[in-house]
Amino acid sequence: MKKDLDAKKEKDAAEKWGIPYVKIPGSILKRMKNQNQLERRVALIHFLLIANYHYSEQVLVFRKNEYQCKKGEFIGTYQQLSDWSGIPLGSIGRLLRKLEAENMIVVNKISGGCRIRVYGYREYM
Repeated sequence: MKKDLDAKKEKDAAEKWGIPYVKIPGSILKRMKNQNQLERRVALIHFLLIANYHYSEQVLVFRKNEYQCKKGEFIGTYQQLSDWSGIPLGSIGRLLRKLEAENMIVVNKISGGCRIRVYGYREYM
């Protein structure tokens, strides 16, 4: 009986996880456990960029404009990152600049938002 209950729990949990998986680099996991809040926030933003970047080249319509989106790019807004992370909007730019200074990403402004390329994305797939 317990075995059947465990199998059901496993199945239910797998359904909640969903199909897509993202590999999380060890450096992000390490940062997430850091005592320093800034480091934890940088890790969270980096993770969200990885979890939400495009896995294939495609044309994306963002705010009525078409963009050729490449693999490993996120197109969106600082507000989206703030909403997803719970980090204040005013801190998002500073966290992205820190990741950019570490050569982990590059941020380019686009009409109404930003295009962020995540370096090393092939390693996460």
